[in-house]
Amino acid sequence: MIITVMGLFIIRNIYAQEPDKKEVVKFKVIDAETQVFINAATVEMNAGNRLIFKGSTDASGAFAISDKLIPADSVYLNISAVGYFQKKIGLLIKSLPQPVIIRLDKQVQTLKQVEVISSQKLVEDIQGGYKFNTDKMIGSNTGSSLDLLGQVPGIVVDPSGTVMLRGASAKVFINGKPTNLSGPMLQSLLRSQNGKNIESVVVYTDPPSKFDAAGSGGIIDLVLKKNREKGFSGFASAGAANLPAFDLNTNLTYRNNKFTIYASGSTYYRYGVSENTNNLTYKLLSPDSNRLNQTEEAKQKMYGYYANIGTDFQIDSNQTIGSNIKYIDFNGRFPKSLFTGREYYGRDLTYYTQDNSNRMNNNYLLADINYKLKFPKSRGVLDIDANYANAANRTLVDFTQNYYDTQDPQQIRLLRDQENNTDIRYNFYVLSADYEKKTGKNSNLSFGGKTTFASNINDYVVTGALNGAIPARNNNLSNMLDYQENINSLYFVFSSKIKKFSYSLGLRAEYIGYNINSGQIKNDYISFFPNLYAKIRFKHDQQLSLNLSRRIERPSYEILNPFIDNSNPNEISQGNPFLNPSYSNKAQLNYTKYWGDSHSLLVSGYVTYIQDIFGQINKASTTSNIVLNTYENYQKALNYGFYITEESSFGKKVSLSFYLGLRKNSYTSKETLNDENVENPIMTYDSNLQLNYKITKDYSVQLSGDYKSASNYLQVKTKGNGSVNFGFNGRLNKSFTYSFTVQDLFKTSRTFTDINNSSFSGIYQNTWRSRYGIIRLNYKFGGGVKSRSRVEVKENDRYKSN
Repeated sequence: MIITVMGLFIIRNIYAQEPDKKEVVKFKVIDAETQVFINAATVEMNAGNRLIFKGSTDASGAFAISDKLIPADSVYLNISAVGYFQKKIGLLIKSLPQPVIIRLDKQVQTLKQVEVISSQKLVEDIQGGYKFNTDKMIGSNTGSSLDLLGQVPGIVVDPSGTVMLRGASAKVFINGKPTNLSGPMLQSLLRSQNGKNIESVVVYTDPPSKFDAAGSGGIIDLVLKKNREKGFSGFASAGAANLPAFDLNTNLTYRNNKFTIYASGSTYYRYGVSENTNNLTYKLLSPDSNRLNQTEEAKQKMYGYYANIGTDFQIDSNQTIGSNIKYIDFNGRFPKSLFTGREYYGRDLTYYTQDNSNRMNNNYLLADINYKLKFPKSRGVLDIDANYANAANRTLVDFTQNYYDTQDPQQIRLLRDQENNTDIRYNFYVLSADYEKKTGKNSNLSFGGKTTFASNINDYVVTGALNGAIPARNNNLSNMLDYQENINSLYFVFSSKIKKFSYSLGLRAEYIGYNINSGQIKNDYISFFPNLYAKIRFKHDQQLSLNLSRRIERPSYEILNPFIDNSNPNEISQGNPFLNPSYSNKAQLNYTKYWGDSHSLLVSGYVTYIQDIFGQINKASTTSNIVLNTYENYQKALNYGFYITEESSFGKKVSLSFYLGLRKNSYTSKETLNDENVENPIMTYDSNLQLNYKITKDYSVQLSGDYKSASNYLQVKTKGNGSVNFGFNGRLNKSFTYSFTVQDLFKTSRTFTDINNSSFSGIYQNTWRSRYGIIRLNYKFGGGVKSRSRVEVKENDRYKSN
């Protein structure tokens, strides 16, 4: 009998612990957007009109209620937290999962049509560089992403559209991912994207170890705006310029608690004319007839379109997955007329005319998928990203050259017809994984890996004929290049904070292997790139940071190509497959000072030691008495410089920002290249000034100017160049805004280049229609609330409503 009673007691207690007879009901409260746990959220449980429980969440966003306190099968929960919308939900106790996940929406994210008075600075000091917030920049409302980059201090966009960062070429990223584009393809991508889509431009002069080590100029990351409003919303814009040029852009988004789909598209057309004057001297030829004088008129017609679609899906509180597809199509027509005269003891001997028909078609496809997994218990996040890119660049150049004798200008001495057909195809495959976790209250550990495979096939076919003969393929000028490249990398970063001092230690290892034309030329090597970052805050308004880093500049496949191009009768061009990569070691010190919300100052100084610099060189050919245009490694260099950025507000109507950067390169070896002396570069600087005046709350004007000083690099010298721009922004209502801009107000933009060495000298002058006006209309639609609040955003506050 006793045993039976004890058995029944044990069975009763076992069944009392079954999951469907809960002793405790567990809950978790998290941020609907970031999935971060919400601490100190207030929780009230009601059965009918009776309050049966009131409490708050702990640091992990959790709270629990004993089932003995729940008198009914269905209850209502009211959850509220500072900065979040209150939520009321009904629950059926018997059917609840464990734990119950409750998501709250931030008020600061869902306030619509709110006039924000932000204390956000124009420039912010970050690890490895600085960030510029574009809402105060004239370019953010008046043009393409390429136009916007020209407004960012430290970045120079030259007339051809090449993007330079502090005098060197830079890698361009979008939302932390490389575009893997350069030249015309990169320019077409940036021209097709509206600058209004960009939230900030992050400039990494010393990128952290997480980023690829390649690129001596650093990284420019365009951070796109995220539409956080629920439901359907979007904007459309249209711009026109008197070049003529026009563009149309649209962006659409639908978002709910778990799913977001977005799409954007644009199309554009642009026309331009440039005039060039070239004076060339080939010193290896006979001095009585070695000068060429050229005048050229070049026209540009560029048009294309851009399409983008993507999705983000929140699988559960710990998993998200996203995908994105971009497609770009860029077309160009570049006809030009060239007149060349050859001097004979200062008199014209012969001349020729050349008419070009240059047609270009580029297209680019990028598919990306991202998976993110959070580990709440270990406080870790795994981020996996895979992408594929395909690009094609097709160029067809037809030209006709007519050679004349000045003694008999009606008689054509030689007629030359030629067609250059270039077909370049790129394929990129990238897979990366990054893991980051908190190892302590103020410390983090991150590590990851990446593998990239790239394939580039360049098919260059030349057909031509002389004096009306039947055109035939010229095998001496035609070339096929097959370039394969594989890069594998691993990295780790440890960062921590001790009171006002914070630091980060990182190391990256990269292996690269490449081959040209099925292994005819191949190479592989491994490199290591340490990184140290340290920062100390003296007060809440001052900080000092130090960054030590190592970078690499690898020669591109174009300049490794050993093909000899002798299409120019006065010179030959050839790549160098035996170039070594260039390594740079850099130390940079930054000081930041704030005077309330009215003034800020960022001063940075750096020194860089570079080995095996490579670049383009003109020298005498060893096989013939003409000029050889090629690439070589030469010398070592010690570069140093500093830049200063200042932002000031004077009352509520006037703001001023100023940037000045100075650079000096000094070669540390006395080497020469085949008796081609390379001069030490002079001190160079670039500057930018922007003045904003707010007429009323709906109207403002901006005046901006930039200047790049004279410079010299290798055998090339350039003169200074600058411009002044004017802009006006207006708002008709909460949805409709417009702007008007005049680029190069005083028509001062032009280029002057001087090349001089023992075998060749050339002076190139280029002018173009640089002054033009742009008008832009912007319309925002979808969502909205009737009331308009004024919200002041302050540090460590979610929001403060007036």
